[in-house]
Amino acid sequence: MVFPRPIVIPQPCLYFVPASRYRAKTQAASAHLEAEERRAAERHRRLLGCVARLREEVFRLKNELLRHAGCECPLVRGYLARAAEEAWAGVVGG
Repeated sequence: MVFPRPIVIPQPCLYFVPASRYRAKTQAASAHLEAEERRAAERHRRLLGCVARLREEVFRLKNELLRHAGCECPLVRGYLARAAEEAWAGVVGG
């Protein structure tokens, strides 16, 4: 009588180790990307605040120049003339 060869079942841990290593690497990569995304979002928020403050400052400075429209300073007059031409070009579309 011939007995069949016994079936050798590999140890389960041999399959789980690479899989668990892979999961750990992907989780670490995901955590790194999430942290980077949080940093980028925070930087974006700060930059938006800077943009808003700079726009307010430009608006304030332009208003200050307009208050000096009656001055005889050639720099102020030249700036206001150029600004008026640019504004008119924007209205006319040319």
